[in-house]
Amino acid sequence: QPPETQPHARAMSHYARGRAFAAKGNVAEARRELAQLTSNRARPELEGVKLEFNQSRDVLAIAEKVLAGWVESAAGRHDAAVAALREAVRLEDGLLYGEPPEWTVPVRQDFGAVLLAAGKTAEAERVFREDLAKFPANGWSLRGLAQAVRRQGRKSQADSVDAQFKRVWSTADVDLTAP
Repeated sequence: QPPETQPHARAMSHYARGRAFAAKGNVAEARRELAQLTSNRARPELEGVKLEFNQSRDVLAIAEKVLAGWVESAAGRHDAAVAALREAVRLEDGLLYGEPPEWTVPVRQDFGAVLLAAGKTAEAERVFREDLAKFPANGWSLRGLAQAVRRQGRKSQADSVDAQFKRVWSTADVDLTAP
């Protein structure tokens, strides 16, 4: 853990741990990390703290909603997961742009993945397409889009997206099976 004197970094460490626990299906531990993230985000010393372009609390609000979405998804509460990630997208869209972005993983790729898990393939397709409009070579969103389109029975379109994904991912050193 980062030291207490670094509340933003500490909050983000709880976000990362919570994501890991949610991915492993350990909902209780993921919820504890979410509570710690929420607590750290509320610390008075973060009042007015700016990263480069955005307030720390604004970035941590995204972390909180993304983690809440993954925790709810891991718990099988798909409607709550979708609501949390929809709010995270809204918050991310409200950030001031900077390079590199202060929220580095596009929320829409997480949102699309949770929509797929919830069986909402048409909405997942729309969300992945929105992400790809902003980040055309996002392999995670290309992979998710192919899955969403395939699950809707549009095999040739899914094959076309898969081919685009393979071109984009051709130099990667990890396999990507999910968004």
